[in-house]
Amino acid sequence: STVPHPSALVLDQLVLALKVLEGIITKPVVQSSRESNVPAFLTLPTIGSLSIGFTFLYGQSSVLSVQTENNWVGRLFLTSGGLFLGAALLGWFISAVSILNSRDKQNKLIGVWVFIVMMAANIALIASIFIGSILLSTSLVDVPLSDKERGRVACLIDGSQSCTLCDNNMDLRECPEWEEEEVVRVLQTQLKQSATVAAIFWIYGVGALRFGFALRKHLNRYEIDYV
Repeated sequence: STVPHPSALVLDQLVLALKVLEGIITKPVVQSSRESNVPAFLTLPTIGSLSIGFTFLYGQSSVLSVQTENNWVGRLFLTSGGLFLGAALLGWFISAVSILNSRDKQNKLIGVWVFIVMMAANIALIASIFIGSILLSTSLVDVPLSDKERGRVACLIDGSQSCTLCDNNMDLRECPEWEEEEVVRVLQTQLKQSATVAAIFWIYGVGALRFGFALRKHLNRYEIDYV
């Protein structure tokens, strides 16, 4: 049989050593980098959810703020923004905690589990916003608005100042210039915008949840990886 050249053995040992070092050094560095990026990753959905929630709930340009039975959209967006914010803060905590002993590992693992639960709840919440917005948008065709709602919404969204009798105290028909079909189209547009944004934030939530499960797996194998 052919005896391997000594230089070939040295090369094989060098490649093996590099692979071992890669497993020991690179993986923790990459994992730490991903942990530190979680707050930045969740910045957009956090700010977006809170902004949209306040706009839908209190904004003067929001049709949904007029209809009290539909202001649940804004409330759910605010709740979602709070969950995203909490998850971002947890991500900062997880990245800041160094594992020096078993207690540190346990505390970090608890933080990861809370992160996973928060993101799972947020994904379900965002999905309900998406489904509810779609269903409500389609139901507007079958459930007509009252004339009072039509007038209030029309006065709110009229950008050309064409509405008359807005905010009158004589129970007169507000903004007779706008037909119900025109108001319904505006309502449907805002609800479709709500569904679109919810779908985008749902993707962010799924990505964060996947990271949480990957980090949990990494922490459970921590002692094996570093022995």
